[in-house]
Amino acid sequence: MKPEHVIARIQKDAPLWLASSWDHSGIQVRGNRQCINRMAVALDPTAATIGKALDQGADFILTHHPLGLTPRFPAANDELYATMSLLMSQGVWLYAAHTTLDAQPEGPSRWLARELGMINEAVLEPTAKKTALLVRIPHGRDLCPIACPEALTVMEQGDLVELVVWKDQWPRTRQQLESSHGSFDYHALTLEEPAQVYGFGCIGDLQEPVGWPDLQARLARLLGTACWTHIGAAPEAISRVAYCPGSGASLATRAFGAGAHVYITGDIKYHQALDTQHLGLTLDVGHHVLEENMMRVWHETMQQDFAAQGVELVFIPSRDPLRIQCA
Repeated sequence: MKPEHVIARIQKDAPLWLASSWDHSGIQVRGNRQCINRMAVALDPTAATIGKALDQGADFILTHHPLGLTPRFPAANDELYATMSLLMSQGVWLYAAHTTLDAQPEGPSRWLARELGMINEAVLEPTAKKTALLVRIPHGRDLCPIACPEALTVMEQGDLVELVVWKDQWPRTRQQLESSHGSFDYHALTLEEPAQVYGFGCIGDLQEPVGWPDLQARLARLLGTACWTHIGAAPEAISRVAYCPGSGASLATRAFGAGAHVYITGDIKYHQALDTQHLGLTLDVGHHVLEENMMRVWHETMQQDFAAQGVELVFIPSRDPLRIQCA
């Protein structure tokens, strides 16, 4: 499989237009291997992870975190130098899907919500919105049968054909129709619905209210640990939950303002905890555990697509660098 086709499949789940302005998602190291037979998936592009991926014969490595958020030159004694040396000496590609994956509500960032069986889900902090077009083709019968797999709906009314298609997909759909049937007249109208909202975090309802001991046990099973930082008091009944993988402390106020009884995230600092402790129960479960599982889920969901193209996927597990040790 060619590298550009691998990247196109990645961007199907994590399109670059979703990247935050401060982020550096995308190609981190452009390799020279032009036939990708094995791709490694991991959370962080550390030298240890890259070494394990190379040991398993990876031609292309996909991570969540980029090499860095602030551009800098590598120094001979640092992690960046070691990582880039390994990649460049082997001609292996490195690609990072960071906020491009975080902001995709249909992607693996929602894995915890699915495991908890949450309903009425919504994006906690919207950052983008995709709208649809109603396209009317006056003499559309001349185009029939219309093969538009990307169209949401196709309706024929006499000579008139109406398509509902995502706005960003219409240029490609139009080009496909013109290549098959020649140029045609059409009228397009932007619709309020359907629409797709993108952004960070998730909030939703549990199917049935539960007590804190029950939710705590379920989270411990799903996360593989019960070692968390608790901020605030646990409510008697919990029916609405919010969470944000990674560093989501800034969304705590938004989460409780939207009715969450519990907010789950990582990297809560002391003064942030002081400011939010009166709002409800916040669980700092750590940056690593939510996103490690996210990448594992993404690896599993992509396996079938890549296998059909002759590419083997391997997951490289990592270890949380932060460890709790009781004296």
